[in-house]
Amino acid sequence: MTRIYQSDDVSLWRCYQITDCHLVADADGSYQGIKPFRHLQKLLARLKPYPLILTGDLTQDHSEASYQLLADLLKEWPAPVFYVPGNHDDPAMMAKVFHAPAISSGPFSSAEEIWAAGWQLLLLSTKGESPAGSFSQDKLAELANRLDAQPSRPAWLFCHHHPKPIGSSIDEHGLVESAEFCQLLDNRPKVKGLAHGHCHYAYHQVQDSWQIVGCPASSVQFKLAAEWLTEDQGPQACLWQFALDQPAQWEFVVV
Repeated sequence: MTRIYQSDDVSLWRCYQITDCHLVADADGSYQGIKPFRHLQKLLARLKPYPLILTGDLTQDHSEASYQLLADLLKEWPAPVFYVPGNHDDPAMMAKVFHAPAISSGPFSSAEEIWAAGWQLLLLSTKGESPAGSFSQDKLAELANRLDAQPSRPAWLFCHHHPKPIGSSIDEHGLVESAEFCQLLDNRPKVKGLAHGHCHYAYHQVQDSWQIVGCPASSVQFKLAAEWLTEDQGPQACLWQFALDQPAQWEFVVV
């Protein structure tokens, strides 16, 4: 059964999307020439107390300690914190740390769907066995059922992997079942868009009747190039606004 978080906000719901933190076990450890935990600290200090949606690659070194750093940093966050795994993440370890008894009363939510301001916001795991994204036939069928079960609610999807190439070296690690996935969304006008991480790049693309928004990383950004090149542009995120009977709005946040 799908775990649903139902917000009390019936007309307007705002949240931040944070992605690709790439934390390591040491708070002062490095990733691509920066200290990712310090970047994240700096970012959070500038954000308003809205709910957070973390769209994967929260860890770089796959360590329990890296997740513990994040859990400790967010344990007093005054709004719910939702999350989906990226290719670097260990879903079982994430759940173990985020829902440990010591922080069980904290902000972390295991919800797979959010109902807020008339919207259906779906949190999807695209983690596969390789760095590329995977969304099996069973998951496609489940997604179709979830969307069709709420015909009156416009839908927006959050996941880690990008469903369409963007002209970056990361494209080789995109969503494997891209064609089937996009066809499913194309066939459902209630789907208004999808937001993802993984690309470390802020962009907006129109895909037939729905939109794709790439959230920039809280760590480093990737350049649009055939080879893998990174750049420190400061910690970044995306501010989302979902309002009753209104299009979704977003704004890229740079600290």
